[in-house]
Amino acid sequence: MAQFYNGFMFDASTVAMRYGKHNEPIDYKTIALIDDEQERNKQVDMLVSSLIADSENTGFFRPDDIIYINRLLGNAIKVDDNEIYYQFFNMLNARFKEFPDKPTGAIVMRSITDTVYDYFGKFDGDYKKRNSLTSGYFDDNDDLVIPSIRDIKGQNAAACVEYSALAHNLWLLTGVTSYFVLSKDAAFEGSNDGHAFVIVEYGEKFRLFDLAQEVAGLLQGNPIETLQNNKPFIVNNMVYANASSIKKPGGPK
Repeated sequence: MAQFYNGFMFDASTVAMRYGKHNEPIDYKTIALIDDEQERNKQVDMLVSSLIADSENTGFFRPDDIIYINRLLGNAIKVDDNEIYYQFFNMLNARFKEFPDKPTGAIVMRSITDTVYDYFGKFDGDYKKRNSLTSGYFDDNDDLVIPSIRDIKGQNAAACVEYSALAHNLWLLTGVTSYFVLSKDAAFEGSNDGHAFVIVEYGEKFRLFDLAQEVAGLLQGNPIETLQNNKPFIVNNMVYANASSIKKPGGPK
């Protein structure tokens, strides 16, 4: 069952997750290898629709889901542009043909990375612009309008939440278990702030996928249990979650 969160409202916990997996096997590679782009996109639409329809179990972000960046300031996005899924499968199509002997997992990871960066661009550090582009507003009918990811496409204004939300959906399209993780107690190079990242599980192993920090790789043990037990989650000396529980001054040893 997918676990849902409400923006940065974590109750007593410092970590919130949304996760799941499609109940039916996904033959995404067969879809990716369809040469007729119109037919491939049709099959992608069907796959996306099935993940949306069963989002209670898949954890897939629906087009109408509000994904909060900063709930207090009203910054949020919606992952509601199907074009990004077409782009992803177009990239898979090209790479499966170009590198037929390369491990599938490596092609998928590289393709997700490039798809997300190509769509959003690399964050340029302008938080004022990011806040402006992701600010919700009320229309003439007093209905709340949440920005679409289309509004920040190519703006170099996306950061960890936007990267991770989109990457989460792309991973789910390949049939693996994906965890979108929000941590409000992370520590990177002396700062202690919130962070969003993805953990994927396949082949009975867990992998970190963090495009904001440009970190990806195999994880030891079960990081989900670490997060759920409110223990520090540390990768490459970066504390991704529960940093405050580290008692020694100066961080982990």
